[in-house]
Amino acid sequence: MKLKSQRQKAKESTITKIVKAAEKLFFSKGIAQTTMDEIATLANCSKATLYSYFPSKEELIFAIAKKGNEKCQSMLTKAASSFNTGADKVRAIGYEFFNFAATYPDYYHYLSLYVSIDLYKMDDENAKALLNIDKILAENIEIGIQDGTIKDSANADVIAKCLWFMAHGLIQFISNKGELLESATAIKTKDMLSTCFIILEDSLAVDPQYRGLIDKNPHMFDALAKKLLSNKTKV
Repeated sequence: MKLKSQRQKAKESTITKIVKAAEKLFFSKGIAQTTMDEIATLANCSKATLYSYFPSKEELIFAIAKKGNEKCQSMLTKAASSFNTGADKVRAIGYEFFNFAATYPDYYHYLSLYVSIDLYKMDDENAKALLNIDKILAENIEIGIQDGTIKDSANADVIAKCLWFMAHGLIQFISNKGELLESATAIKTKDMLSTCFIILEDSLAVDPQYRGLIDKNPHMFDALAKKLLSNKTKV
């Protein structure tokens, strides 16, 4: 039993080293520019060992996405726990999701890459969990419906998925085209963020508050917009 435990610990240690090596190389060089040989060398393991745990780069992308998923869910759960009503929780989750993307752009990028991998063919339960990244949001939308702070015509699961993809699109646009938008027009990315939150809340909340919050603190999205504009992830 003790020997088995030692073997399991050694296996977990090797996997951790491989994922950290892949993460470092992918983040600094990009996926296409990184070879499996380089990952094995940095992880201090043989290619045979590397391939026994991760037969392809796709599995490594998933492992990194899994870490990003865990970090993101931890941030969202913590943000929601600071409030009582469903509407307040959803508002906090929305802001914190953008904050996650701005603070951890590489993890966010690799987390978003899961849509290009056929996870439905993967048996790992953790892989299936990535398909439910919006579960926390849906649960808190339902809390809002039940406590009367979110309109009862809303379908929590459908709304959560819509919000997830809308947020993803806006984050991608700001990170990739935000500077061009600001230089070519009078539109500021911070105004896009605040307007997006206002529109979404107006459509869902019984008593929308973002307009008032932004009126009191017109710079609440400045830092977030600045971080998103500076994100340049290697692919």
